[in-house]
Amino acid sequence: MALFGMFGGNKEKDTAQQAPAASSTAPGTAISFDPVLIGRLTQDHRHLVDIYKKIHTALEHKDVNGIRAGLLQFRDTLQAHLLLENVKLYVYLAHRLAGNEDSSQIVHDMRREMMGIGRVVMDFLRKYTEAPIVPAQLPAFKTELDGIGAALVNRIEREEGALYPLYLPSY
Repeated sequence: MALFGMFGGNKEKDTAQQAPAASSTAPGTAISFDPVLIGRLTQDHRHLVDIYKKIHTALEHKDVNGIRAGLLQFRDTLQAHLLLENVKLYVYLAHRLAGNEDSSQIVHDMRREMMGIGRVVMDFLRKYTEAPIVPAQLPAFKTELDGIGAALVNRIEREEGALYPLYLPSY
């Protein structure tokens, strides 16, 4: 599965994205450019992938307690990541890029798409954490987990490739 080998990390690229150190704010907001934000969001992505791998390992061992623990950790990490993205990234970009129709549309579309993905993932997490998982559920769980993983990997690749490079200081 592509998810397991995806993140070897590119320290040179990660450092380059964090390099600008400006204290400017997005026009019309009090949200300042954060020179370490993209690094934090990218690290969240790697952490989410690591948790996903742990859930898959627990699934392979039919460890329903391990699966549930992993899902709860994934939920908490994802919620914090989405909140950070919504408050610090999307609001900043929406204001900073307001005069650039193409870039504004990319940001708007990606934000709306992420809200939809977030709802689907949170529904999945609720489904499998609110009640104990029983062994008979594992085949359906695996199918859903693989679908969630594929969608998240695709999304992570697009965020890091197309969205995060738009995050620059306002001068």
